[in-house]
Amino acid sequence: MNRDLIVSEIFGPTFQGEGSTLGRPAIFLRLGICNLACTWCDTKYTWDWKSYNPKEELHRLTFDDIYQQLWACNGSGARRLVVTGGEPMIQQAKLARFLPIIAQEWNWQLEIETAGTISPHPDLLSKTLHFNVSPKLAHSGNELSLRYKPEVLKRFNTLTECSFKFVVGGIEDFSEIDSIVRECLIDREKIWIMPEGRSPATIARTTELVADEVVLRGWNLTTRLQVLAFGDRRGY
Repeated sequence: MNRDLIVSEIFGPTFQGEGSTLGRPAIFLRLGICNLACTWCDTKYTWDWKSYNPKEELHRLTFDDIYQQLWACNGSGARRLVVTGGEPMIQQAKLARFLPIIAQEWNWQLEIETAGTISPHPDLLSKTLHFNVSPKLAHSGNELSLRYKPEVLKRFNTLTECSFKFVVGGIEDFSEIDSIVRECLIDREKIWIMPEGRSPATIARTTELVADEVVLRGWNLTTRLQVLAFGDRRGY
């Protein structure tokens, strides 16, 4: 197997803007290609080839090239790599070979962001790797059979280092989330609700709408800190 990955962009130092490690210093490795097509996706340049040119947006980089770029980004000593996409799990076989050096030799914490449609292979799992699983709801525009894989979500829920992040546009989304949580037996303490939005005003408005529903269920609430800090800009 070739020692390379299909990469969209590498950026940092910045911070993790969402979920259970919100605010932690981090470097981001954004991989290309996705198996879904969310209508509100803010990284369509990783998969939407009607709007973007893959020859310009994606780059096949060797492991060594990526290691060098990540190390060069880490002037602030972030020591946390967030692998995002796209859908990183499409390349999980290569990630299983790529990530151990960063975890074991660099002693960094690792995160993979995924839509939860592809089950993790045992070779990928480690104590230093946390999965941020974000199941897509009906408002994403994807067919149910493509976006919702109960057995995969149940598998992720068995992992200690895992959290579930649901993107919501309003209180009407909670009935669908409740159904997923019941069917997949997702642990309450692992659930994070994030308001959808690409502007601070939209995020603030949606947060106000959904906050009571989150409190009622005893779940966690997250914002999109990168949007509040940097706006809807690429590479932050």
